[in-house]
Amino acid sequence: MARVLTWYRSATGRKIVRLEQSGAEPGQGAARRNYLATLENKQPSEKRLVLIFRIDESLRASEDAFATIKAVATGWNRAVEDLQGERDRTEVGQLETALTIYRAQARDELSEDVLREMMYTYREATDAELGAYAEFLDSDAGQWFFGTVDKGFRAFLDKAADRMAQDYVNNVITKKPTGPSSASAPPAPTAPPTKK
Repeated sequence: MARVLTWYRSATGRKIVRLEQSGAEPGQGAARRNYLATLENKQPSEKRLVLIFRIDESLRASEDAFATIKAVATGWNRAVEDLQGERDRTEVGQLETALTIYRAQARDELSEDVLREMMYTYREATDAELGAYAEFLDSDAGQWFFGTVDKGFRAFLDKAADRMAQDYVNNVITKKPTGPSSASAPPAPTAPPTKK
C-alpha cells in the first residue's frame, strides 16, 4: 500500500488521476468526437498504442466493460427464469446461448470503444507519463491494488445482477394486474335517444 500511495502522490500519478476524473465527467460527447476525428488524419504512434493497450490490460478496462454487460444479461435472465414455466425456461436457455454468441462477436467492438475512450482520456499525457503509469500497473504493488479493485467490482456486479433479478420479479409479481380496474374501464355506451 505504501508503494501505491507513493505512486499516486507523485506528479505523474496526480496528473493521471486528474485525466481519468476529467475523462469521466459528463457532457464531453462533442469534444470526444472531435478529438477522435483528428486521429483519423493523424494516427497515434505505435509506441503510444502499445502503451494504451498495456494500460487497458492492466486496468482490465475492456474486461470490466464486458463483465458489466454480461451481469445485466445474467440478472435479466435470472428474473425471467423465476417467472416462467419449464417450457419457457428452455426458450430462455436458447436465448442465453444466442446472447453468448452475440457477446463474443461484440467483444472486439467493445474493446475498440474502450481503447478509443482511453485515447481521449489520456490525450494530454506524454508517452513517458503513460510509460510510467504502465510500469506502475505492471508492478507488484499495482497488480495487487488493481486486482483488489477488480475483485470488488466483480463482487458488486454479481450482487447487482441478483438484486436486479429480485427487483424485477418483485415488481412484476406485485404489480401484475388481476383484471381491468373500474377506474380505467371506459364508460358504458349509452343508447341513442329514440325519436318520438
